[in-house]
Amino acid sequence: MTPEQQQVISRLNQFWPKPRVCPICGHRDWKLHSRLFLHQALHGVSATTGASPAELNMHQEGLPAVLFWCDACGYVVTFFASKFGITAASAGRSEAGARLPAP
Repeated sequence: MTPEQQQVISRLNQFWPKPRVCPICGHRDWKLHSRLFLHQALHGVSATTGASPAELNMHQEGLPAVLFWCDACGYVVTFFASKFGITAASAGRSEAGARLPAP
């Protein structure tokens, strides 16, 4: 684990105390993804009716997120990166896939 990832885990411990039990399978082995992800709002797309791929505008703004997943079943927990002091700008990129910087 990189020093940056260790710092993310340290901050995580402040608001998600152990034991971190997966609500799906009950295991306690969580992994931290090494990249930021971008949650995008799809403007003009209804959550109930959806949209065709041609209707989606994939160049809209979003919120950087940090992902943890259960190593046993793959259940994903997402936190907004700002809670860890991370922004897309601080990661040096404005899109998903930016590496985790030192918070």
